Amino acid sequence: MPSAITFSSFTLNATTDLVEFIFQTDEAVTITSLGFRYGARTGTPPTYRVSLQGVDASGNPNGTIKGATNNCFATFTPPADTSIDGLWQWKTTVETYAAARGEWLAIVIDYSSGTVDGTNNSSFGITCAMDAGRHGVPYATTNDAGVRTRQTTHPIFGYQTASQTYGPVLQSNAATVYSSGSTPDEQALEFTLPAAWGSTFQVVGIYAHSTVPIAARTVLVQLYDGTTVLQGLTWDTDYIALTGNRLLTIIFGEATLSTLTYGNTYRVGFAPQEVDTAFGLRVGTNAAATDWQGWSGGQSFALATRTDAGAWTTDALSRPWIDLILKDITEPVSGPVARNIMIPSGAR
Repeated sequence: MPSAITFSSFTLNATTDLVEFIFQTDEAVTITSLGFRYGARTGTPPTYRVSLQGVDASGNPNGTIKGATNNCFATFTPPADTSIDGLWQWKTTVETYAAARGEWLAIVIDYSSGTVDGTNNSSFGITCAMDAGRHGVPYATTNDAGVRTRQTTHPIFGYQTASQTYGPVLQSNAATVYSSGSTPDEQALEFTLPAAWGSTFQVVGIYAHSTVPIAARTVLVQLYDGTTVLQGLTWDTDYIALTGNRLLTIIFGEATLSTLTYGNTYRVGFAPQEVDTAFGLRVGTNAAATDWQGWSGGQSFALATRTDAGAWTTDALSRPWIDLILKDITEPVSGPVARNIMIPSGAR
């Protein structure tokens, strides 16, 4: 069963409080919407504003809202109930903004109007502890009456064009623990690398964010084409620094690795072999499949599960934090193409 991984949040309970996300744009786009994870409400929240701003020489929002008439913002009033607590929110801005590739921008959430105090306010998700103490860019900042504190865990924010989502959008993150007696009893990353990227490739190994609470147990780690095992190994949970939430690096030991084809769908999964193994993978979930477009792999990475070696079930809203280690990549038949390729699932 899933165990939630904590999001950090910041409460805007004064007119001088702000939440700030600083990032570079992925490409030249026209931004139409800004996104954030709503935390929780207290009392009757005031009206807030989410805006797109420039960044000053110190790496902080410069206070100038983007747009031809400085109107790339949206205002919103959270309900005085729990209906949107912990849920992702997209807000369409009054004015769009044509950003350049690599431009430094800031998404800022601040007070707009109404009564805000210790009993009438809202909190907003700012980071998720997927890579505690390691994250550098992009980053989130809490601004408490002008006192800024930069966060070092993974920031959670997003922006959209009319047809594409960008940024590390994430509604929930959990460690889903299961065993050979669970339903399902196997979880996998389902992945399809686009046909335009290449012709063939091999998977030599994976990185996986996992929960290993019990030693002296075994877990099958296998690469599949459908339900056919292409590569596999039996991993002994004694082979780990410490049990608990850990990043695993697993290398397949076959002398000859399977040759895979771009454009085809494969899965790499974990199957505990004992009822009391209580092994787990960390799994992220979004409200819409399109919200994964900002992560590596986009909508081509998803969670797949099955029970008793049966048929796979795909959950397009979720993905396990499993990264692929590739080798022997060949160019597409049509020749080299200009592309940016990031194979990690995004949580490293």
